[in-house]
Amino acid sequence: MDDLPVAHDAGAADDLIVEVQVQLAVLADGLIEATVADGQLRIELSGNCNPGSCDTYLVSYLPQASTHVGRGENAGQTLVEWNIVRSVQKLGTTKGETTAPPAASPAASWQIAVSTLPADATKLAIVVQDSHSGGVRGARVVDLHS
Repeated sequence: MDDLPVAHDAGAADDLIVEVQVQLAVLADGLIEATVADGQLRIELSGNCNPGSCDTYLVSYLPQASTHVGRGENAGQTLVEWNIVRSVQKLGTTKGETTAPPAASPAASWQIAVSTLPADATKLAIVVQDSHSGGVRGARVVDLHS
């Protein structure tokens, strides 16, 4: 993902977000499963983190918001903000195993009540990072209220 363009306008920003989402889906393929049902978010890591260990983070965010400015040099204007992070939570650390877990058993899993997440967040990013280097092993974007 090092060669992604930098967005300078709203149209380019939309294109960039779509490109990042496509690349995140490729990174997450087979590693991260996530579902939202009955007020619960369920996350499963189906792969292992060999070599070493991985940290899993849950980021809730609001894709877009508009703020009317009442005072100051931007008074009377409406500012559009993108991808506003509402919360970041470390779910846990998964240690690499010499063998993959059985197919019926995920390497790690979490269940989180949607009610514990910020009410204005509409999307979630689940990020799995190498515990030592910080390199991203996988990521997935999930619609919270789909």
